[in-house]
Parts: sequence; structure tokens; C-alpha cells
Amino acid sequence: QLGHADEMIVRMKQILAIFPQSDVADDALFEIAFYYQTIDDYQKATELYTQLAEQYPFGESYSNHEPFIDIVKEQKRLMHADALSMLKVLGFTGDNLQDLYNAFQKQNNLNVTGDGDRPTVTLIKAQYKSFLDNETRKAARAQRFKRYRTAAFIVGSLVLCNCIALLAAFSQIRAKNKVLAELRQTLLKLDTANI
Repeated sequence: QLGHADEMIVRMKQILAIFPQSDVADDALFEIAFYYQTIDDYQKATELYTQLAEQYPFGESYSNHEPFIDIVKEQKRLMHADALSMLKVLGFTGDNLQDLYNAFQKQNNLNVTGDGDRPTVTLIKAQYKSFLDNETRKAARAQRFKRYRTAAFIVGSLVLCNCIALLAAFSQIRAKNKVLAELRQTLLKLDTANI
């Protein structure tokens, strides 16, 4: 909680080594497993969660008294779902996570193990974040384009209305000029008739 993860891991390993049967040994093992999960080493975290379930089958969390068996199942499910959903978003299809890890590792020139080791999961998360960032930028561009298109439509409509109004005005001016020309002709005829 203080942010000293390296020190925490050393202390938790000491608890496991010195007091493997203590009431908090299972909590120490959970903390180590959870640490590996948070640093994207899903493989190591899975191994440690499995060890926790096997070594302390009746263990309970010190903080909330929840059985570690249930916590382990949930954490494994979360890691599995997290990796599976990210890989699917990145274009890898299938439901067998090991096969998806293999395909991702091959495509990215990683050591092909079929496991969610730290380099693999870290790169998956980086590519996933990049994908989401690109999608956000695309959505923002699409939104801007939509606003520009709407503005262009409004401006175009105003220009069209102005052009129609101008044409109508020119038409009226022409009609009035024609009437004036006829009046001039009539006045000229009257002037010549009076002479």
C-alpha cells in the first residue's frame, strides 16, 4: 500500500519461508500472486494462485474472511477474460487462450510459450491501448467531420438562399427596368406628339 512492492515481495517470501503454517502465510502467498498479476505476469500469478489453492485449500483472506479458493477462481477468471478480450480486439480469433498467446507471440517475435508471461501480456496491453487510442482519435475525427459537414451544409444552404434571393431581386429589377423602358418610350412618344 505504501508503494514499496520490492520490499513487500521480500517480506511476503520471508513469511512463507519462516512461517509456512502461520495464519497469514496464505495471505502472503496471495499478495505475491496478486503482485505478479498487477505487473502483467499472468503466468507467474496463475502458478502462484494454483499453489495457494493447493497448499491452503481451506485458507481464508485475513482482511475479509473470504475463502481463497473463491478468490483464486475469480482472479484466474479475470486474467483469462482480460487477456482473451484484448486479444480478440487485436484481431486474434478463437477461445483457446494458449493458442491465442502462441499466435500473438509468433506475430510479435516473442518467445513462443503459449503462456501469459510478462513480456507477452505487457505487449498485448500496449497494443490494446494503442488500438483504443486510435479508435478514440477516429471517433473524434468522425465527430469533427460530422460537425464540419453540418456547418458546410448550413453555409451552403445560406449561400443557396442568398443566391435565390439575389436572382429574385435581379428578376424584379429587370422587370422594373422593362417597365421603365416602356414608360420612357411612352414619354418620348408623348413628347413627339406634342411638337
